[in-house]
Amino acid sequence: MTHTVMIEEIPVYIQIQGTEMNDYLDRKIHKMISNLKGHAKDIKEIRLYISDTLEPVKSPRKFIAEVKIPGLDFVASDSGHLWKGLLSHVEKRLIRQLQRRTELLKRQAIINAAALAAQGIRA
Repeated sequence: MTHTVMIEEIPVYIQIQGTEMNDYLDRKIHKMISNLKGHAKDIKEIRLYISDTLEPVKSPRKFIAEVKIPGLDFVASDSGHLWKGLLSHVEKRLIRQLQRRTELLKRQAIINAAALAAQGIRA
């Protein structure tokens, strides 16, 4: 089952396989997106893939999240038994990636400013 929702003005595409969207997953997804938006204001869209197998396997549940920002895509996934752990691990991984992006952008801005200052001194 695939459906699209708008959460905090961000289109979220959710593809669910082997399970149904329940209130718990819905609340956790909303909270995760709120937290992600706090780290990156320019999120264009989010794609979530949720799957659950009924077979007795080591990791029956899988959660994949793709965050699309202009010029970049961030992806994190996890598999296991409990939705709570899967969602929190994926959220932490995405936040870490967004924080690295912010740090790189700040470094690049400092480098650009230094280059412009050096050119101004030479001119």
